[in-house]
Amino acid sequence: MSKIRVLLVDDQELFVKSLKRVIEADTEDIEVVGIAVNGADAVSAVGTLKPDLVLMDVRMPVMDGVEAAKSIRKLEPETLVLMLTTFEDDEYVLKAVEYGACGYLLKDIDPSRLIIAIRAVVGGACIFDQKVLPKIVKGGSGDGQAVRKKQDHLLERLTFREREILALIEEGRSNEEIGNILHLGIQTVRNYTSLIYSKTGIHNRLRIVSGSGDRVPPRGEG
Repeated sequence: MSKIRVLLVDDQELFVKSLKRVIEADTEDIEVVGIAVNGADAVSAVGTLKPDLVLMDVRMPVMDGVEAAKSIRKLEPETLVLMLTTFEDDEYVLKAVEYGACGYLLKDIDPSRLIIAIRAVVGGACIFDQKVLPKIVKGGSGDGQAVRKKQDHLLERLTFREREILALIEEGRSNEEIGNILHLGIQTVRNYTSLIYSKTGIHNRLRIVSGSGDRVPPRGEG
């Protein structure tokens, strides 16, 4: 099974090295392929290392994480960016989303939930801490109820099986894990995932999963 290749970016050396140890100790499917200490170094490292995901702080010297996210998405559109920071400023949050970040998490997140978030983002979701979620809704759509209605309408297009798979994707499950849980082949899971994407546009819109652990339940659950 191929590993998720992650580049860590943070100017706090002790924090980023500790994070690397936690990720490598607690997972077998995630590989930290490098560490960068500012946005400019991150952009350079992405060009060389080709990671699947960049987990990046916001405020850093030389180039901040938001500007780096913009450059990374232009340089390597297939590389995903997930912000991990202590700053909840509206400007940072909204610009990060505008520039293509797939999520915005705060550093007080439990390590186990961070690992789930990494898997979920690579699986096609966008992850936002519940503390910054209102900023996304207010800045991007204006009405939280309208956003929820739109999501519910899109989900109604899915079959029972597709909703099951979407729920597992949001839990951060890999294709192999989904196949084992639902007794499906890997290619079958991939086919279902492609159908989900085409029906909902999930890969081109904000797929909101809050830091509280909310997820989309399969039909009949709850």
